[in-house]
Amino acid sequence: MKNILTAIFIFLGCITLLSAQSEKSSLLQALSNAKDDTSKVWLLHDIGKYYRSQGIDSMIYYLQEALDLSRKLDFTEGMLGSMYYLSLRYQYRGEHKKELAILREAMSLMKDQKESGWHADIYKQLGQVYFRDLKYDSAYYAYKETERILKDVNYEYGIWHNNYLLYCLFNAQGEYEKAEQYLQEAYEITKAEGIRKDFGWILVMQIEYYFRTKNWDRYSTASEEYLKFQSDRKQPLSNKHPDLLFKYSDENPDDIIKELESLIRYHQEKNNELSLLETYTYLGNVKTQAGDYKGAIADYLKSISIAEKLSHETFVADNYKTIYQAYELDGNLAAAFPYLKKYHQLVDSLNTVEVRKNISELEVKYDLLKKDEALAQNELALAKTTQAKKIYTIIAIAGSILALVALWFLYFKNRTNRVLKSQKLVIEKALNEKEILLKEIHHRVKNNLQVISSLLNWQSRYIEDNKALQSMKEGRNRVQSMALIHQNLYQSENLTGVMVSDYIDKLGNSLFNSYNIKQDQIQFKSDVEPLNLDVDTLIPLGLILNELLSNALKHAFPEGREGQIQISLQKQEESLLLEVKDDGIGIPDKSVEKSKDSFGYKLIEAFAEKLKAQLQIENAYGTTVRLLIRNFKTV
Repeated sequence: MKNILTAIFIFLGCITLLSAQSEKSSLLQALSNAKDDTSKVWLLHDIGKYYRSQGIDSMIYYLQEALDLSRKLDFTEGMLGSMYYLSLRYQYRGEHKKELAILREAMSLMKDQKESGWHADIYKQLGQVYFRDLKYDSAYYAYKETERILKDVNYEYGIWHNNYLLYCLFNAQGEYEKAEQYLQEAYEITKAEGIRKDFGWILVMQIEYYFRTKNWDRYSTASEEYLKFQSDRKQPLSNKHPDLLFKYSDENPDDIIKELESLIRYHQEKNNELSLLETYTYLGNVKTQAGDYKGAIADYLKSISIAEKLSHETFVADNYKTIYQAYELDGNLAAAFPYLKKYHQLVDSLNTVEVRKNISELEVKYDLLKKDEALAQNELALAKTTQAKKIYTIIAIAGSILALVALWFLYFKNRTNRVLKSQKLVIEKALNEKEILLKEIHHRVKNNLQVISSLLNWQSRYIEDNKALQSMKEGRNRVQSMALIHQNLYQSENLTGVMVSDYIDKLGNSLFNSYNIKQDQIQFKSDVEPLNLDVDTLIPLGLILNELLSNALKHAFPEGREGQIQISLQKQEESLLLEVKDDGIGIPDKSVEKSKDSFGYKLIEAFAEKLKAQLQIENAYGTTVRLLIRNFKTV
């Protein structure tokens, strides 16, 4: 279902992009036909807006054109608007001298002119220049002038952003009472107007301010309002919120735990259940990092209790997984495994509910189609009866035979169309059911492979022989590489093929995590052509990649050596060229022949033979392995 929604959003995004491109083309066409008058000035502004995300240089070009034309026409409003937008572009490019020069020109132009919204924008932008240069008194004057002009031109909603800038100004000077006052005024204006983006931004600023000043009472209120505000989007809660709600850096975990426990009391007093849910989860994460696994598990269980009360089943499933990981870190695998089982059962249940919901919708649609068909048949029977009476009435007419033949032909054609339509519906239903079953099969294969991987991990805890332990770990990685393929299949609309670039990125991340490799130690880069590979091709290819990446991570960078691993997969005429390259220490000459007797090398040779691939190994400036694959299939 998520993939379907994603596809819909991508489709709508493409339509929007095409629409925007079409509108831009229309504007450019209109520009070529426009006369040099004030309407052309605003047209140049509109064209410049389309280049905000494509190139600042192009935007500056059209704004400069608008400014030159406004000067030629002596059009003051056009000049001010062009100068304001140009100052923004110069600010983004870091050309502060040009920014200040054009603002000063605008200020001199505004003298003895009737005030408008452009005057407010110029003052506000000038205030930001003063604020950046630490000229706080001048910045305050500019912002207050902005506020006055906005009130005079009856655009009081625009004051909210000016209040936000005043909040930043007083906050920078340490005058927190005034800063909080302006922030509260911005909150009241945006909440009353109901523009989601503006109100959401101010809520985020309140959370950041109250957290930093440790005003836990108001922070609790702001946190709950923000979480409810986000849930209005009809989206489930996710663990993305703690990144915003808890802005700790490198503080002592004990200090963080004390603050969070104090914060929980405020949430409890205010009955802020969503905030409690998030805080208990984050507190559990901090305790896990500090090694207090029992305390962390207790907090996760409290979070689960609240999530169950609020019917946030996805959040419950995530916490089951987190509890399993905490028990695993504590070495209590017997207690960990039931929570892993609960996690998989709940995820399966949620997926099954989704599948059943889709099947029910299909059944309802099918029943409606059957009713429509029955109604059409009744109407047809009635039509036939009426037609028969007409035929008996006009049978004496000379042209009745021709009319009867024509009516019979039309009836036969309609009847044939209905039969074909009915057969098409049956076929479509069968195909949909097959697709659902295939997704369920891939999903269950993935889950079974993950259970095997977990069992191998569990078993490895009881192995003391390092060589056997390494073999067990390598076997688990091979199982995981196949599980990733089935995971991509059931999450994709294409049930027979996998986007190989996504799979390689996930495989690389999985192996880096398995060998505890930090990204700042060994960089992982991929240059993969966007191809959908058939499962029969990707499984041997994935196992080969698993062996090559594992060998590089284990042997190429000893004793914490830094470097990078590069993967390239490109289509060359009727073949695929796979290249795995590292800049590590390389393979010693005396070890090359010895490595060919290893299980991993024989595994690579076997799957290379299946893919009819030519294997080549270079041992210079690191190790490079190339496979020219001739037996592959795309879908």
